[in-house]
Amino acid sequence: MERIPELKPADLLLVGGDWWVSNLIKYFTRYRGEAPTKVHHVAGMISDSTVEEALLTVKKSSFSQWDSKHNYYQIWRNTYLTEEQRNSISKQVRLYTNNFYGSWKLLLHMFDGILGKIFGKDITFFRTFLFINSYPICSWLWAYAYYDVARYKFDYPPYIVSPDDMHDHVKKSEQWELVYEKWS
Repeated sequence: MERIPELKPADLLLVGGDWWVSNLIKYFTRYRGEAPTKVHHVAGMISDSTVEEALLTVKKSSFSQWDSKHNYYQIWRNTYLTEEQRNSISKQVRLYTNNFYGSWKLLLHMFDGILGKIFGKDITFFRTFLFINSYPICSWLWAYAYYDVARYKFDYPPYIVSPDDMHDHVKKSEQWELVYEKWS
């Protein structure tokens, strides 16, 4: 097994899988004509050994515990961030620990996905109504922290971005490097 390199705060964990919910999310975040997406969830490092993610609530776990539950993920690092920015992004994410997940927001992502399939391009009409920040979803949690601290956007405002959008962005940006991939 390949050794996982040293992890840093604000590293992003972009997760794939074949669970029925995963497939549903991947289906609706892919518009007609776009290549299939592998990613349906975003988590991230809040320290060198602790992951934070939005599930039913925003929760943290040790990386080793998290890793044992995931067979498909990539770790991406923004190489342009300072250590201070990394720590500030992690601090921002930790403010949401124990907040409830905004599951109703997935419906608005789904409605935009349906429009995207009809019109053959990414549509963000319904997602523009995702302004209630106290109920985060996985992509919002990390996109918002990056925006709030470093004014960094993943091609869209943080309340609109999906896991697929974030994955598309990091793959093409010179600011990001793939640190590790587990796709077994």
